[in-house]
Amino acid sequence: MLRFLYPHYRFDAITRIRRRWLKQQEIYTVLLDLDRTLLSLGSKKVMPDFTAWLTRKQQQGFRFCLLSNGRTRLERLAEELDIPCFTPFSKILPSACRKAMRELYCDPQYTAVISDRTLGGIVAANLAGIRSIHVKPLRPAVS
Repeated sequence: MLRFLYPHYRFDAITRIRRRWLKQQEIYTVLLDLDRTLLSLGSKKVMPDFTAWLTRKQQQGFRFCLLSNGRTRLERLAEELDIPCFTPFSKILPSACRKAMRELYCDPQYTAVISDRTLGGIVAANLAGIRSIHVKPLRPAVS
């Protein structure tokens, strides 16, 4: 079976992931896919409930990093959220996950990727030897 195509865990939304659960799973560093995970398509700002979730988790001792292929937008959002970012210049790949872990000095055993895309963040995490968490994609922003 092609196990690398399946996430280790699934949640309806990133905000459903609780501190207690992360600690039980021994996940302390989270690499975040940006598009449709934290940011709906067509939106330029992270929704307030996601910002609040990130802030709470940071205050609780968890570390985050953004991974995406849109450098300017990614760097602006990373600065706004006060978390590091890495731009692999293509879709998220296992090498991007490994580079982020090296730069953050984190252990793969205690790291996970959260993504809405199976053929992106989930596969990259699984092939990089870290856990993958799938969330339902955010709907496009309504004007």
